[in-house]
Amino acid sequence: MQQDGKIVLVGESEYCINGICGASQFIMMRLNTDGTLDTSFGNNGHLLTNDVFTGSTGTYSIPKSLYILPNGKFMIGGTGPGGKPFIGRLNSNGFPDATYGTNGIFSVTNLPSISFKDLVVGPNGETYGLLSQTSWNVSAGVYDTADYSNSVVFKLTPNGSYDPTFGTNGIQTIDTDVTDTPFSLTLSSAGKIMVIGSSMPEHFWFSTMTQSGSGQVNKGFFALLNSNGTLDTSIPNGFKTFVFPQDLAATFTKIIERNANEFLITGYSTTLVNGNFQHKGLVVSVNNQGTLNTSFNGTGYMGFDHGQVGTSGWNGKLANFLDIDLTPDNGILLTGYRNPTAGATKGSIYILKLTFGPTSNLAVEEISREAVFSAYPNPVTNHHFMINSDEAAAIQLVSLDGRILYESEVSEGVSQITMDPDYKGVAILKLQTQDGKAGTRKVLFE
Repeated sequence: MQQDGKIVLVGESEYCINGICGASQFIMMRLNTDGTLDTSFGNNGHLLTNDVFTGSTGTYSIPKSLYILPNGKFMIGGTGPGGKPFIGRLNSNGFPDATYGTNGIFSVTNLPSISFKDLVVGPNGETYGLLSQTSWNVSAGVYDTADYSNSVVFKLTPNGSYDPTFGTNGIQTIDTDVTDTPFSLTLSSAGKIMVIGSSMPEHFWFSTMTQSGSGQVNKGFFALLNSNGTLDTSIPNGFKTFVFPQDLAATFTKIIERNANEFLITGYSTTLVNGNFQHKGLVVSVNNQGTLNTSFNGTGYMGFDHGQVGTSGWNGKLANFLDIDLTPDNGILLTGYRNPTAGATKGSIYILKLTFGPTSNLAVEEISREAVFSAYPNPVTNHHFMINSDEAAAIQLVSLDGRILYESEVSEGVSQITMDPDYKGVAILKLQTQDGKAGTRKVLFE
């Protein structure tokens, strides 16, 4: 969210030709405070692939990270045309800043077998990108049998070129085990770069273990780099790995700085029960050397066993945190997904808030749960469609420009809805139950 209250969104939309859709493409939009499209941004409020990448309609171009700079410009990172990771700088109106990189974009073209994971912006406009790189040899068609994948950090100058003072020609590789899967990085207030993810001794491609060992032998890792890109050997080898009691494995997905000596990491822990994986949400507190802060919950970590296990069929469960942020009241906000229905793999939005009381004890509040419902047929061709809801609920249909098209209530079970026959296009169906569970669906009216 911008300081003026406008909301900026990045993600992917479907690329359509002659009414046939399928491939994903870049989309970015800005909304006014009332939810309508801000027509001063991009083309009538939004940007697509060819607005950002000059001369390209490249499908599968997907932004994954967004930073709003103090001057109102935007830093974005993700996958660009041809599958190449990119970092770009956009002006406040959404269009590329031609003073950065090439036509506003820096593309990583000198490394093979890479995928974009995260970015962070430094105080002077420098940018750090995080990549995952496998050992796939394109010409030989094989992986290195001793090493499947590594983490790669690269640094760009404020004008969008490799910083030669960092690592080797602007690039540093981190190898914590045979299979490394990085997820997130942050830049500490002391100028250190911290990288987290998951690593394991099994080779993901050649392993004979179930799921190649994932969920059984993988550990969360924390790696620490100096400002010049070298591993900080004030901790052994420059990294640490973590597994937590009562679970087989751990995965770290996001790291943020809470203060100069406390960094919060989120993710999930995993154990294997009767051949099925059971996940618990995880939040970890470490100091600037990656050591657990035992003042946090008495152990340095908290687990949240909020998935549901069935009595028959699939008896796994999901409670996975993907992101973490701080709230203005000094709380910790965790977001991800879980399975709210026992025996079902369907995930729902999972939001949890941790608050600190007068004695610094942590309290837990589950912010929201997702309502279980479906809408069909979709697309709608005759202005009539059905809603099947597990509970009685209030519904709204809202157009993409913010107009309320329909409001009503539905009972538990199947209800028929009749829309205005003049409306054509996409609408957002919002549903909220009496106990606060909510959900949305996108419905196309033809």
